[in-house]
Amino acid sequence: MKKSTLKSIIAIVLLVSISSFSACKCKKTKNNTTEANSSFVDATVIKRADLIGDCSWVIELNDGTKLEPRGLQSEFKVDGKKIKIEYEALDGMKSKCMTGKMVRILNAKSQ
Repeated sequence: MKKSTLKSIIAIVLLVSISSFSACKCKKTKNNTTEANSSFVDATVIKRADLIGDCSWVIELNDGTKLEPRGLQSEFKVDGKKIKIEYEALDGMKSKCMTGKMVRILNAKSQ
């Protein structure tokens, strides 16, 4: 193999490697692990006394949007608790609660 061909291959490999590493927008957390940039939103957990069971828990976003959560961990089921959540809409699903847009909680953390 010619030296110029070898240099070209090494240059391409380096360029691809650098591009791959710079494409990851990760941040280091306190415990030295990486956490991908995410779409956490601020929210407040609300306990509706007029409803029972899982229907009584509603999440209200800062813009006033009410969400009917699926998969909200019990540690976050505290009336008035400020949390940050990642969620996905459960479009097309019917709910007996009718308290807000049905969503699946992907991640939650205290503020």
